[in-house]
Amino acid sequence: MKVLWLNDSYNPTLQKGNSGYNAGGWVSALQKEIACREDIQLAIANISARPEKPVTAGNTTCYAVHVKPMSRLEKFIFYYGGYKKADSQSIKTQLSAIVDDFNPDIIQVFGIEDPLAVIIGETRQPVVVHLQGILAPCANAFYPPAFNEYSFLHPFTFRERIARNGFVFTHKHMHIRAEKEKLLFKNMKYCMGRTEWDFRVSRLLSPQSVYYHGGEALRDVFYEKAGTWRWPKNKRFTIFSTVSENLYKGLDFILKTAALLKQNSSIEFEWHIAGIGEKSILKDFTERVTAIQTDSVKVRCLSVLSESELAEKLLDAHVYVHPSYIDNSPNSLCEAQMLGLPVIATYVGGIPSLVANKETGYLVPANAPFELAYLLKSIYEKPEQILGVAAKGAEVAFQRHRKDNIAEELIENYNQIIAHHENTLHI
Repeated sequence: MKVLWLNDSYNPTLQKGNSGYNAGGWVSALQKEIACREDIQLAIANISARPEKPVTAGNTTCYAVHVKPMSRLEKFIFYYGGYKKADSQSIKTQLSAIVDDFNPDIIQVFGIEDPLAVIIGETRQPVVVHLQGILAPCANAFYPPAFNEYSFLHPFTFRERIARNGFVFTHKHMHIRAEKEKLLFKNMKYCMGRTEWDFRVSRLLSPQSVYYHGGEALRDVFYEKAGTWRWPKNKRFTIFSTVSENLYKGLDFILKTAALLKQNSSIEFEWHIAGIGEKSILKDFTERVTAIQTDSVKVRCLSVLSESELAEKLLDAHVYVHPSYIDNSPNSLCEAQMLGLPVIATYVGGIPSLVANKETGYLVPANAPFELAYLLKSIYEKPEQILGVAAKGAEVAFQRHRKDNIAEELIENYNQIIAHHENTLHI
């Protein structure tokens, strides 16, 4: 079977490499599993800043879709509204050439929000979309409580007022892309997901498509250290979260909760955050709007960590908190759960498909700092009550992310989609 993957975030050979942080991490793990199979010939295409010839390594061929980087003037025009007229014809033309050259039996797009998703509805081969983030719900949850467009217009900042490439632009651009995404949903015939949330959203926006369950692999170190977490002996209570440079990832929720913990308990704690650094623009804005400084509430921003560094930091923590206002199946949460940490997450998006409240972890409403602070205080005071829950979470996560099962399920999905597609062609 010849399979073409379209994923701008991951290509094992071209210049984007395999850092494994956030984008591309789980696809890298899955590609290693697929590469071991003799019955699959794989091709992967991503966007490249320069023209590249196809490169083959083992059973994997790598293609580049060349998109020339914008000049300063082009970026200026783009940020001032050019994004509304963005043309994807060049990407479509190059993808068509790749499809002709490789002649796949099936094409898989990793994320309908991916720029390469423009291939949907453009080929004779079946295209299946692995649903990841979905832009319309993310745009809806973009601004946390107390934040809005005007939060970033005063005091004056060059990034928001002149360059127009800050958070306000991101929100507007996301809405434009979400409208285009809706058109892709209407043309989508096959999709894969793994949560009740992406199932419901896809049934609403693409009722004509066929939905298949498809799991996600994790990075290697989390299998090696699966279930090895034990309650740390260090005196300081350590809370851990992973947050990217997006407003809806819940940094404000963390600061408000940390402030309540400091004010209403005698717990000696630290809250470590991976993904953003001390000079983060998101951190500066959030501190200003909430009037809470990270240092004053014992929050430390650790920047982006490598796979091994992240695993070690998690194993040194007492609890993992996922504070996002919207998410599908965040790998950061799954990785913590896999190691065996007690996890607390917001009841949003696909997270309830990953965490059963009081069985494999704990769920709190989004923007509920009082509830989260109380739960953290309870865990600190009576850790024995959560150890069974954490162990059950690790067991469930290990079964959910078994790479051999995920690969077998994926191949079975491919076979069913190809058969269904051939049948519809003859009707």
